[in-house]
Amino acid sequence: MGAQDFFLAGRYVTGLPFLNIPADAVIECAVTDRDFVFLGSHHGLEVGRINRISVHSVLVEDKSQFSERVTVTRILTLGLFALAVPKKSTNASWYVVLNWMDERSVQQTIFRFTANHPQMNANNAAIRFRRYVVSGSNGAGGGFSAPPNQPLKQSLPK
Repeated sequence: MGAQDFFLAGRYVTGLPFLNIPADAVIECAVTDRDFVFLGSHHGLEVGRINRISVHSVLVEDKSQFSERVTVTRILTLGLFALAVPKKSTNASWYVVLNWMDERSVQQTIFRFTANHPQMNANNAAIRFRRYVVSGSNGAGGGFSAPPNQPLKQSLPK
């Protein structure tokens, strides 16, 4: 399994199921022939992967667009209180949203950029993701693979 590319995905917000990864962790992405492989940037351990054919869109949103949306995760976590509990606010935040399909339903994986040119960095990450989304994918099948919690066994550029 060789990496075609390696780039900063952003700070983790939500959307990698079955993980015990803290929100706001810096995540990097290695692109393989089949998957987007997500790595914790400080320890290099795989924290998740999404099959490239299952991704059907990559969006960039600013904080105002992102804040307008009440996410399924917030509703599941807080129930009806999701509408009353204020979201954490930050200055000049930009988000990269991967919309993808697993075996059961539509999923979203979200990364945030805040420091040093967040709009440019979010756009650059989105361009890299879009470059490797498999064309003509219908979003069916594939989906998420649980991580083995070990370093990706290949030489990746730093």
